[in-house]
Parts: sequence; C-alpha cells; structure tokens
Amino acid sequence: MKPTNKSKKLKIEPQIINWQGEEGNLISFVISQNAKRRDLTSGQRAAIAVEIERYFAKEAEIRQKAGVRLMKTLGNFLPRVQKVALHNKLLSH
Repeated sequence: MKPTNKSKKLKIEPQIINWQGEEGNLISFVISQNAKRRDLTSGQRAAIAVEIERYFAKEAEIRQKAGVRLMKTLGNFLPRVQKVALHNKLLSH
C-alpha cells in the first residue's frame, strides 16, 4: 500500500489488514475496521449507515433471486428424485 502525503509527512506507515473471508463479506469487514478507528459524530455514522443499507439491500435482493431460482430448479428436480427413490425401494423388496 502506498503511503498518502499526510502519512508521509507525519512519518506514519499505513497499517494493512488482509481480509481472509472469515468475517462475512468484504464490505462488512471494511466497515468494522473503519468504525473502530474513526471519530465520527452520530450524524456522520447515520449518513454512512444509509449508504451501507442501500448496498446490503441490493446484495439481499440478488441472494433472494438466486434462492428463488434454486428453489424452482429443486422443485422441478425433487419429484423425479422421489419417483426414482420409490422405484428403487419397490425393486429392493
């Protein structure tokens, strides 16, 4: 990471934390790391929350649509699996 002009002037090396994917998604990780180190007013936090909520709402919409597609696929597939299972059960007796 390239130091900013301000960090160069203050002779501060930037702290780099790598995201390993264990804490949910990348946006949540970045928010949690930044919230810890910034002195924000409640108004500033509220403004950020509004922007973040828009992102999470869009992400949820994408997951919901993917889930609906998956359920439709499973809905078409499961009756065939049940039919095969029933057929196999009848043959094994």
